[in-house]
Amino acid sequence: MRRIGILGGVSAESTLTYYRTITREYIRRFGHTGYPEI
Repeated sequence: MRRIGILGGVSAESTLTYYRTITREYIRRFGHTGYPEI
């Protein structure tokens, strides 16, 4: 699996939103309950 780099958002809260969205989509697509390598 390929890795991506993320700079983040303007605030800690927006960065958290990015990571939550990516993690939810990863679980939905691959069925894993772990965390994707980012």
